Amino acid sequence: MRTRNGRTHAYAIKHPYKGPIAPERQRTITAFADAVNQTTVILNTPDLRTEWEEKFAAYRKKADRYPNTHPNPYTTLRGFIIGSLIHASK
Repeated sequence: MRTRNGRTHAYAIKHPYKGPIAPERQRTITAFADAVNQTTVILNTPDLRTEWEEKFAAYRKKADRYPNTHPNPYTTLRGFIIGSLIHASK
């Protein structure tokens, strides 16, 4: 029950689906988890982190120069690495 504007409303909560996960969705979940784990390793290794910081700086420079071709640039190094790894795995 919820009260809004002096009126009480009853509502039902839709429970999440708990059946088996489709194979393509499972691959997506696994690819994302792998990318996150690899990103953690990259960020904790100084040489790899420096390399990815340079790639991110180049990406940001291009995104700022060409906003129409890069309408939603990654805003963090972590997000950039995860996105790059996921796109590379496809």
